[in-house]
Amino acid sequence: MVTFPGRESRRLPNTLSVLTPGWRGETQVMQMDLAGFAISAGSACSSGKVRPSSVLTAMGHGMLLANIVTGYQQDTPSIWFSIFIGICAVAAYALLGASWLVMRMQGSLHAMAIGWARHAIRWTAAGMVAISVALGLANPAIFYKWSNTTSLMLAAPVWFLMLGCFVGIDMVLNRLIQPKYRSLSWMPFGLCLILFVCLFGGLAYSMFPYVILDNMTLWDAAASESSLRLVLAAAVVATPVMIIFNLMSYRSLFGRAP
Repeated sequence: MVTFPGRESRRLPNTLSVLTPGWRGETQVMQMDLAGFAISAGSACSSGKVRPSSVLTAMGHGMLLANIVTGYQQDTPSIWFSIFIGICAVAAYALLGASWLVMRMQGSLHAMAIGWARHAIRWTAAGMVAISVALGLANPAIFYKWSNTTSLMLAAPVWFLMLGCFVGIDMVLNRLIQPKYRSLSWMPFGLCLILFVCLFGGLAYSMFPYVILDNMTLWDAAASESSLRLVLAAAVVATPVMIIFNLMSYRSLFGRAP
């Protein structure tokens, strides 16, 4: 069954969106190309590409995270919250990429990357704060987990660390325009990594042991013991190989580009 979204709406005559359930995007692009039609499985203006839009992929990651936080609720506030977090996720990826360019590049691209990072950091901060607040408000057990005295003493340093990272990134980006501060180019990227680790570490601590809040725990979702033993044996062998391979592959990603 073929569906044409928005066919009754006013739209550009040269743009057509088609939904074909059960027909893989990559296969569709190749078969339509052989038939003489130039289409795209990604966003508009990317004819012939089979990979989905990176922006839409990033937004999907954010919306998935928002759904996890709200327990997959489908009411209007939850939908708007998901859209907001999706936009913030795009900004977070942009901040990470721009800060890497700040660390690696020089000249005009370095200056543009500083501007991109400064725009993205505010949306990233807003998204991380929104995730933290919504997670506590959506579930009383999580709110209690973070608000009791013992957990509060552990959480407060993490919050201050994240605040310090945001302030540090913003301050360093403001100074990197001046040549005398170029030795600090690594700091925005390093602080971004700390922010992501803190966010996902806090999320994992908040939800443990649930996979779906109040519905499914890790133990409910786990496979049989024999399957888990096989996975563990494979992980023991594969993990060191993956770590060494990635270290060798990505070692050129750090430091100044020639």
